[in-house]
Amino acid sequence: MALYPTLEATPFVSINQGIEQRVLKSNFDKLGKEQVKRKWLYPKRSVGLSYSNIVNADLRELEQFYIDRYGGFLAFTFIMPSTEISIYEGEYVGTGDGSTTVYNLPFKSATSISITVDGSPYVIGQDSTDAGDCYIIEDGGQDGVDSLVCHVTPPAGTRIITNFTGRLAIRCRFEDTISYSRSNRNISLNDISVSLKGLLMDE
Repeated sequence: MALYPTLEATPFVSINQGIEQRVLKSNFDKLGKEQVKRKWLYPKRSVGLSYSNIVNADLRELEQFYIDRYGGFLAFTFIMPSTEISIYEGEYVGTGDGSTTVYNLPFKSATSISITVDGSPYVIGQDSTDAGDCYIIEDGGQDGVDSLVCHVTPPAGTRIITNFTGRLAIRCRFEDTISYSRSNRNISLNDISVSLKGLLMDE
């Protein structure tokens, strides 16, 4: 895994966030009623970033990151900037397999955190020595996200959910190519945009 680069000289000028929830629709009912079935239990988020007049060094860094991910092949983590702190509810963490005790959390440096496993709340301790069902390590997960360590192993098939206030971390892949144009007059670059397709945290 890897962390989406922060381009120091060229911060993005806008960020667009989307959310997708898949359903299956059919008209096979004898009475002609539409039948709807959920295909996904949890939504996936997408991110669109726009940069203006990106400097050459930052463009090369972004290109190399894209190449290292083989385009849209390998996943990485995008963490929302500190200006985008918000309240999130029902964010998917992972599904228990009966043996895994450490999970990446979909946030970084959050507050007001709660954890539920199949609807049952887990008591969050301060650290590994504190009583409770689990504890949280800041920056302890992949790509610098926070991690959840469970004292009580989530049984196989149980779903782990979190509520929190903070910066959302999104597991992503590149959705399409990175394209840009260069001006012949001043060798500067025009605006470019990057589209990131969201995944679940354990994909």
